[in-house]
Amino acid sequence: PKPQTPNPKPLIQTPRERSESNLAFESLQNLIMEKKPSISVKLAIVVLLAGIIAVFHVFNNHMFNKTRAYWAYQSVIDMAHKQVVSLSSYIHRYRPIGQWMLGIDSFYIDCIIPFLGIIWIWKGVSKSFVIALVVFFSMRQMGILLCDFPLPELMTFQPTGFPTLLVSYDDTNDLFFSGHTGTTLIVFLEIFTYYKSRTLAAIALLGHLYTVVMLILIQAHYANDVIFGWCCAYWIQRLIHRI
Repeated sequence: PKPQTPNPKPLIQTPRERSESNLAFESLQNLIMEKKPSISVKLAIVVLLAGIIAVFHVFNNHMFNKTRAYWAYQSVIDMAHKQVVSLSSYIHRYRPIGQWMLGIDSFYIDCIIPFLGIIWIWKGVSKSFVIALVVFFSMRQMGILLCDFPLPELMTFQPTGFPTLLVSYDDTNDLFFSGHTGTTLIVFLEIFTYYKSRTLAAIALLGHLYTVVMLILIQAHYANDVIFGWCCAYWIQRLIHRI
């Protein structure tokens, strides 16, 4: 007699199998979303984030840095810089003004980033802040490696005399795209999305707008650096928020 072969399992799931698989998936999703890492794990993640940013900074400055002499005869036409060229020339002539402007912005970044990091470590409001910063700076490093722009002619981005934790004052060509713009926008979106304080959200928005205006006035970035920093930071934060 012919051996009987078992009937192949149908590719289409029955309603019962479909409900069981959906239930298993939802249980796994709830487990992942509800499981809160311990404080020690969060501290390790923050240290890892700081290490990644530091490695990016050192790698960029020592491997892909170009001096002003390298770009002596290069130029980029920026219409935003042309609109404020008189103010930029004045700031470039009187360096202390630009240093104070940059120092205020650096102080804001040095305060708001650790503040949100500490809140995330102790309360764990969301995971998107830390992940968004890692993804943003990873993409920024790719942009720096692929896009090598000359330094703006009236660039005023030098040490201010104030100590800083997160901002480098070296005149390097890490222009595309703007880390200041993206970081402060991620901070604002994080506070606006997950925190109830309108005052804190207003401070974050004003800090972001001040950063953008300051970068154009001291010619620390071109307008395309700022615009792409906006787009990239917004896309990354919104995407991670949905995940």
